Amino acid sequence: MPIVDYAARARRYEARLFEDEEISKHNKTALRRFLVSYDVSAGRRSIFFDKIRVLLAHFPKVETALTDRDEVNLFFANLRGRYSAATYATYINVIRRFLTWLNDGEKPASLRDVKVGRNASRNKKLRAEDMMTWEEGVQLAEASGDIQMAAIILTQLDCGFRPSEFHELNYSCVKIENALAIIDVRDGKTGARSVVAHRCVPALMKWLDAHPSKRPEDPLWVALGSMRKLPGQPMRVQRYGYKGMVSRIGRIARKISLTKPLAFYPLRHSSCRLDKMANLPTDLAAERHGHTVKHFVGTYGRLSVDDVVRRFNSHYGRESESPSPVETIEHHTCSGCKMVLSKSASWCHKCGLPTSSLDAMERFHAQRQLNETSPDARSDEITLLKAELQSVREREQSLRNNQEELLKEMLEIRRDLTAGRNE
Repeated sequence: MPIVDYAARARRYEARLFEDEEISKHNKTALRRFLVSYDVSAGRRSIFFDKIRVLLAHFPKVETALTDRDEVNLFFANLRGRYSAATYATYINVIRRFLTWLNDGEKPASLRDVKVGRNASRNKKLRAEDMMTWEEGVQLAEASGDIQMAAIILTQLDCGFRPSEFHELNYSCVKIENALAIIDVRDGKTGARSVVAHRCVPALMKWLDAHPSKRPEDPLWVALGSMRKLPGQPMRVQRYGYKGMVSRIGRIARKISLTKPLAFYPLRHSSCRLDKMANLPTDLAAERHGHTVKHFVGTYGRLSVDDVVRRFNSHYGRESESPSPVETIEHHTCSGCKMVLSKSASWCHKCGLPTSSLDAMERFHAQRQLNETSPDARSDEITLLKAELQSVREREQSLRNNQEELLKEMLEIRRDLTAGRNE
């Protein structure tokens, strides 16, 4: 089930609005006329229905709000005292759009004194030092020891999805083209869009290759403990719960003593910072995050003074004296299977080919040295390798047995809890 079903929320808010007895029939008629031409995403539609109610309930004939400047100022002063700066700004934008339509496309003179305010006052309480760097993201991903969790962390840090957008991705939403990931958001707050990603591609491709079902309609992020395989039936998987993802990321962060905010919205802000630091054109950066250029520049991705200096140096090709220059992300592409690998990878984890001529030469010399050794030495080495392989298999089997026992214990606990509730 989606974290936020925008279409269902919009229908619910619309029905509630037209059933509200505090809103006059006159205003409901005006609202229906407006909605004929109000063509926006379900997310914006739900926001409109939620915020426009106060205006329609306050003015029995909403046309009065076009001319009564003093009453409009009192009305907005009341809203300003009740809500946060960000919520107040949303009320202004929604009401201004409706009243402008009602005034034949011209901004009413009654709104002359109503100001949204500075962007800085509406930002969430995130500071420049709260933004996560790519190196910290890689450190967090490696500490997870989990292919899927590493992909979750780095994909969100790279792309900065809204939580519901990220949670609802399916396997078929991701395509790899020319070492870039193209991720389709099919039902976002601002509608559908395609997000092009570069930084997270090695981790994401690794998870795509390891995905348990690879069925297009299955969720991209899978609750591994929920997998079921019944005889004669395809494997069934369940979507990884959003709260479970956030909780797991928090535990990993505590393990490596990383204290920055790590919910999905702070990571969205960090993603915007990465795009700004890479000097990605603002139109592309705003589009991949589902915002206007103005909102992207003014609201998301906190930059410190040092960050701004680094951006200037990077733009003009100057060497930076800062100990932390602008981060650049480079990848290898395997010549055999076309898997995209991180820069530090010396061999492809999928097909086993080396990633560079230097690694290939080292492997060649090692193989030749092995061939030149005596048959007895090779036999001893083969015996040793077999023993190590058997030891690895035994450890793996032991881990599987432990996992099965833990799963059985979890199922027993769930049964006991269920039985307790029924009693």
